[in-house]
Amino acid sequence: MTIRLLYTSRAPHPMGGQTDLDILTQSLENNSKLHITGYLVRVPKAFFQVLEGPEDKVLDLFEKIKTDHRHSDVTILSCEPIETTLFDQWAMGYRMLSEERAALFDKEPPMSETETVAIVHAMHKIATADLRTYKIR
Repeated sequence: MTIRLLYTSRAPHPMGGQTDLDILTQSLENNSKLHITGYLVRVPKAFFQVLEGPEDKVLDLFEKIKTDHRHSDVTILSCEPIETTLFDQWAMGYRMLSEERAALFDKEPPMSETETVAIVHAMHKIATADLRTYKIR
């Protein structure tokens, strides 16, 4: 079964630094091997990440993320079976958002289903815009 897992975590390090780059680099390498796709949004004090792929692999990866010192207060916002992936173009995409642009992501868990769906769709919109921007023509 393919699932989509959305989580948030506090980021104990500054936005846009070497630690963010390390997370992205490691995710790109590992996720490709595991057939996991996803997108990571970094706001000033937190991460929001969506992961899609085989249930066992996504849940195993999430267990590792929960113990990663680069994250704290890791919280699942939603986890559900899916028929169609939204992030299949990215082993792991990444975007930093300023406080002004991060209003949708400035909520504390728990969140309603409507809020989590809105976050996933906002992440997909950001990712799709990035794909159009960086697509080789």
